[in-house]
Amino acid sequence: MVWTDERMDDLAERMDAGFGRADNDIRELRVDIGSLRTEMNAEFKDVRAEMRSGFGDLRAEMHAGFANVRAEFTDVRGESRSLRAELKGDIDALRTTMIRLGIATIVCLLGMIATLIGVTLTGGLAS
Repeated sequence: MVWTDERMDDLAERMDAGFGRADNDIRELRVDIGSLRTEMNAEFKDVRAEMRSGFGDLRAEMHAGFANVRAEFTDVRGESRSLRAELKGDIDALRTTMIRLGIATIVCLLGMIATLIGVTLTGGLAS
């Protein structure tokens, strides 16, 4: 196989055409990559905005939930204070009743002792 000038020129033309197609394909790829990059940037921007909005909604919901929990704890504290006051009143009333019962018992015992002393001093029970 002999390489003539014609064959070399033909090979050079085919190689130039091939490189031209490759250059054209590379340009098209660059355009496609640029479009894809623009599209992805827009999508990422939308996702970020959606996430910010979602996180904002979540924060607001959590804030409201925590506010409800705080309010419930405040209610429980109030109920606890009210029960404590009620229980203190009941304990004070029980203490007063016990003191009165103790005093009544002492008075009764003193009366019985006085009666026994009187019986003993007078010589017994009169029939």
